[in-house]
Amino acid sequence: MMNLHYEYWLRLLLMAALAYVPATRADEPVKEPPTDPQTLLRLIDEALPPLITDDNTKLVAQMYAARLGKPVRETFDPTLAVSRLLGRGARLDPNCRKLVTQSGDPDPTPCRAFLGTPEGTGPYKELSYAKHLQTGDLGFVDRTAQDPDLTFDKLPPVKMSDEEAYANAKDWLAGNFGLPMEEVPTAPAGVPNPFPVKTIELAGMDLGGKLVQVPVDKLVMIQRGLFVGLGKLGQGDLDWLPAPGKAFMVLDDSGVKQAGVRAWQELVAPPNPDEAARLAKTRSELVAEIAEQLAGMARGPIDHILIGLVIGASPHEDGTALLLPAVQVSVSPVARDLDEEQQEKLATMQASTAGRVMEIALVHSVDDTSAEGD
Repeated sequence: MMNLHYEYWLRLLLMAALAYVPATRADEPVKEPPTDPQTLLRLIDEALPPLITDDNTKLVAQMYAARLGKPVRETFDPTLAVSRLLGRGARLDPNCRKLVTQSGDPDPTPCRAFLGTPEGTGPYKELSYAKHLQTGDLGFVDRTAQDPDLTFDKLPPVKMSDEEAYANAKDWLAGNFGLPMEEVPTAPAGVPNPFPVKTIELAGMDLGGKLVQVPVDKLVMIQRGLFVGLGKLGQGDLDWLPAPGKAFMVLDDSGVKQAGVRAWQELVAPPNPDEAARLAKTRSELVAEIAEQLAGMARGPIDHILIGLVIGASPHEDGTALLLPAVQVSVSPVARDLDEEQQEKLATMQASTAGRVMEIALVHSVDDTSAEGD
């Protein structure tokens, strides 16, 4: 009764953080015309960070020099983790021996080690990890035995602070998953809430029939970030840039209940960063490319556009990825009122009303420059 489906909470909170002004689904009829080309170009140009100019060679070189920690492939020891987290009696799923698919590709299914039985109400622990750790996927669940006599009014409230939860999560992730702390950004000084922590509460009725909320767990969410030192270029708030990969943990005063690392992919810099930086796009090229992409997706007028610098990834066949300087473009369409018929149709289709997010590389690919030379 007391075990929560924490993946649901994680996804709910992440979706809330990424929510945009409502818009209709792509295949819904739209009454308003799309944003005209000139307005679109203006919105994009205004949204681009001033750091992006018509010569971005230095900027791209600085992003290529992002500080990388050791990859999870080198820091995570499956045998040690099974021993430390599960202990004596743990079993390994036979599927762990299957490293490639029938087509010869790396098998994407995780390896699972477990102690106990997932069914029922007894204690259960499970450790999962990618068979090819370059992808950076790890997971852990610790379910304690359920007390059938535990009632809502006897729930123990979590007492640890957000600061304590964040410190405990980082220590655990570094010590058990080998997560490189060099890739966990530090909050700028003076921010109102420097800790990426949420409190999970359960609501219910007390014996007097009054609605009561009990804080039961802390949810820590970590977005991977790489230190690029753009403060040297006059942008002090851009020393850390978002990079592919997320980690989360659910814990209370008794310990860790669930932890996960998702897509903390092994990143590698280009063999010759200075040469790669010379392929940097100009500001005008970026504006034109973003406009072309958005024009192809347009289904109505755009309310506003947000553009920020990020570290992207260009996947390799071996599971690693080339570090890729990029911008993330977030588009919010103009909200409009739907009549009852449109609302009913959207509900039936379970349509999404979110805005759009995409990444655009800050550098030309080698193929692009070859084509231009031809």
